[in-house]
Amino acid sequence: RRCRELEPSSVDDSYNDWFFVGERQRWTGLNLMHSGRGGWQESRCRPGACAERTYRRLRRRRELDFSLWSQLRDGVMRISPDTPAPPMYVNIYALAPHSHIIPHLGNDARLTIHVALKVPAGNLSKIRVADQVIPYALPG
Repeated sequence: RRCRELEPSSVDDSYNDWFFVGERQRWTGLNLMHSGRGGWQESRCRPGACAERTYRRLRRRRELDFSLWSQLRDGVMRISPDTPAPPMYVNIYALAPHSHIIPHLGNDARLTIHVALKVPAGNLSKIRVADQVIPYALPG
């Protein structure tokens, strides 16, 4: 919400996601980090910026350190040294009430984490992965 108020042009239909995820006017995306565009988006993450608190919580996460790709590629995956790192990014999405994202697959080997930042009272929001459906709940 703060980014939408402080920097309305930064919240759009996220061009990182090329797949069709339902009605375009019913969801928005905000990119905070993209390895192919220089990492963390300074204009949204610096002190006083709209996503400063989120950035402070995520910035030291090893899962988001794209400089570790060579260790993962060579030591864990044991694939060709010529294999480029997949793109890594952090996006925050907001869905309008009663929205639905159609089933989809990603295009890279990636870790995807879905966290509900705000869950409305009487929540009906759920996430389905394969055939498992889990309702979002309030933290705690």
